[in-house]
Amino acid sequence: PPRSTLSSSSAASDVYKRQNHYRNSANKYSEFYKRKLREKMNSLFKGSAEDKLKALNLAEELADKSTLPILRKGLKEMNLQIVERSADLIRKFK
Repeated sequence: PPRSTLSSSSAASDVYKRQNHYRNSANKYSEFYKRKLREKMNSLFKGSAEDKLKALNLAEELADKSTLPILRKGLKEMNLQIVERSADLIRKFK
């Protein structure tokens, strides 16, 4: 069985490791590249639902707290898929 079903402490450990991995992946890009990705995300978020999902995929790739304003915009969308995806990405920062 998965480790997380063995005990509550190992489940907590698994969550911590996932969060830590997500936070550490944000350091793999230069500030210039991060800024360019954020600009692209903002541009995509003005388009169709498909474009907004592409923006959210970029936010996941960047894994940086600077994407939170874009993710919060996603919470206000009418498209449930965009709202759920945005909420999932925001949860990774907690």
